[in-house]
Amino acid sequence: CHDFALGGVDFVSGLYSGLYYVQRRSSTKDYCPGLLEPMAGGVVGFGESYDESAYRELDEEMGIRNTTLTHVTTFSYSSPPMLVWRSLYDCVYDGPVTKQDEEVAEVLLLSEQQILAREHDITPDGMFAFRTYLTTTSRRLQTCVFASPSRHIHCHSKQRVRNHLDLRGCGSPMLDGRGDFYVQRRTLIKDYCPGFLDPMAGGVVQAGESYEDNALREVEEEMGVSGVPLTFVCTFFYQDTSTVVWGGMFECVYDGALTLQPEEVSQVLVMSASDIIARADEFTPDGLFAMRLYLDESNKATAAHPRV
Repeated sequence: CHDFALGGVDFVSGLYSGLYYVQRRSSTKDYCPGLLEPMAGGVVGFGESYDESAYRELDEEMGIRNTTLTHVTTFSYSSPPMLVWRSLYDCVYDGPVTKQDEEVAEVLLLSEQQILAREHDITPDGMFAFRTYLTTTSRRLQTCVFASPSRHIHCHSKQRVRNHLDLRGCGSPMLDGRGDFYVQRRTLIKDYCPGFLDPMAGGVVQAGESYEDNALREVEEEMGVSGVPLTFVCTFFYQDTSTVVWGGMFECVYDGALTLQPEEVSQVLVMSASDIIARADEFTPDGLFAMRLYLDESNKATAAHPRV
C-alpha cells in the first residue's frame, strides 16, 4: 500500500542535435543525492495545473523561459510509500542554462545511448520516466533529419523534427475522375495549423521509408485509400521560419469511398484548383506551396504533350 499520493511533472530537455540535458542532483538532496536525473521537474504545487508546474520547474531548475513544452503522456509511478501521477513534457532548447544550485550540482549533455548505458547512475524514477518517454507512441514514430535529400544526420521523433529541423516529407494531391481535389480539414488537436485546410495527403517520412512507401502509407492512413497506383510528380524543397522539407510528390486519382483518420482529418471537401487558390488564406503554408507546384508541373506536362 502507499502512505500518500501526489502529482508531479517531468520534462525531457534536449538540444536540436538530439542530446539531452541531464542534471546531477546536489549532495544535499534527501532523495538520491549525487545521482543523475534525465528529467527536470518536481511536485505540482497546491492549486497548480500540470502545465503551470512544468513551466515553473523549468524556469527554477534550469533557468529556461519563453520556450514551448509539448505534452507527451501522463503515467503513474509507484515506489512505496508514495504513488505519483506524473505528466511528461518534451522541451527542445538551444541556449544558456542557469542551474538551481540547491537542486542541481552540474548539467551534462548525454545521448540517449549514454543515458541508457549509465542506468546505475540515474535515479529510479528518472530512469522510469525516461524509458516511458522513449516508448511513448508519439516517440516511436521516428524520422531522420537530413542535410540534403539523401544524407541523414540523426533520427528524432516527429514532434522534434517539426521543430526547426530538416526533414523528408511527402505530399499527394488526390483527385477524382473529374479533376477536382479531395481537400482535408485538419483536426483541432493537430500541433501544426489545427483546423486549416490541406490539399495534400501526406506527412513526415519515417526512418527507413522511401518517398513512395510514405506516400502510399499516408494515403491509406489518412483517407482509407489502398490498392491505387500513385504517379510520381516531382521532388521539391520547402523552407519557412519553422521547418525545412526535402519533399516528394505523388498524384493519386481515385473515385470511391473515403475512410478518414479521425485524429488527423475532421472532414474532406471536394474543390477545384481555382477554388483552392481563391481560398489560399485558409490553407496550410506548406500545403499551398505544394499545390501551386503541382499545378505548375501539370501545366508543364500539358504543354509538353498537348492533346491532339
